Amino acid sequence: MQTKSVIFNTEDFKQLAYTHEPLCLSVYVPAYRAGQEVKEQHAQIILKNIIKQVRSELLKRELSENDADVYLRPLTTLMEDNEFWTDQSDGLAIFITPNSIKKFKVPIHFAPYYYIADHFYLKPLIPMLNNDDIFYILAFNLDEVKLYESTPYTIAEMDTSDVPQKLEDVVGNETEQRHLQQRTGHDNSGNAIFHGHGGGKDDKQTEVKRFLREVDKKISGILNGESYPMILACDQQHYGIYKNISGYSNLSKNHIPLNPKEIVPLDLHHEATIYLQEEFGQTKTQKINSFRQYSATDKTLTEIEDIVPAAVNGQIDTLFIQPGKETFGLFDKENNTIIIDREKQTQNASLYNLAAVNTVLNNGKVYLLPQDKMPLHKTNANALLRY
Repeated sequence: MQTKSVIFNTEDFKQLAYTHEPLCLSVYVPAYRAGQEVKEQHAQIILKNIIKQVRSELLKRELSENDADVYLRPLTTLMEDNEFWTDQSDGLAIFITPNSIKKFKVPIHFAPYYYIADHFYLKPLIPMLNNDDIFYILAFNLDEVKLYESTPYTIAEMDTSDVPQKLEDVVGNETEQRHLQQRTGHDNSGNAIFHGHGGGKDDKQTEVKRFLREVDKKISGILNGESYPMILACDQQHYGIYKNISGYSNLSKNHIPLNPKEIVPLDLHHEATIYLQEEFGQTKTQKINSFRQYSATDKTLTEIEDIVPAAVNGQIDTLFIQPGKETFGLFDKENNTIIIDREKQTQNASLYNLAAVNTVLNNGKVYLLPQDKMPLHKTNANALLRY
């Protein structure tokens, strides 16, 4: 049903996860939608500092100054593109190889970070992939209808080609006939005289109700029995009418009082997540409770040395990790063991990133949680196993 992906999705994640080249650079930059930070180029300054640090590290890896500059040229060009930085979300993720650059504007405010390895660092983007809190946005006025499927981090427009798009699609002919019937003559100046019984306003209200009933009927057909929350984006009057005539089982008590034509999808998504915030997180809470229930059994793990092999082998149902914690090392696939290093080195990897990426690739869920929200508060990683 989805026709247009607006921001980072699972296919993007898989393409990046399966990329392995000698020099993969991952960069995360906080971005800003508007305000003084945009005027003062805060994000560009942060990226400029990251470029300096990356260049220094590339030289330590024995790249020549010219090769380092060539490798970083796409990033430098992006940093200098002032127009690009005026149209942002909350965070920017950039991925570079010697032959490519990919960038994603996402509604996550990142801490500045870069990572150089033979693979990409994807852990900060994993919240974008959790489809626990699916919701719909129905944005409409009397001459346009759009439906979006969303999560707290994504929005995708759905196919509404079978949905009437404007009032005239439902009542157009009758409206024209009624107007003709009301026109009965002309005054001395040649102006048309309209006769009626004060029913024009009531007739209009009836037509709007008919239109919205037909919209609701078609939307229900598209959603086909789904019961995820749906929030309306429309004016106050149309919200009141739709709320009263809709048969949808989980229509939000809130609505976004905006004309959909006056807002782009990413900003519409941002508004919707504010209104629906209280409804998010139920699946995550259930998984946390399950971990605690089995915490004294062999269905849970808390040590990274055990978690990485379990993730690679597809054993993890749900992984909880702290976003700011890192342990570096190597995974020996043949022996299914971990070698831990004290710090990031040329050949090693973030073990938390390795565990998170492999959990997702094996259809598990990953949640990034602060320490006080972890199932076991004094641990950096908790894994709930499938078996």
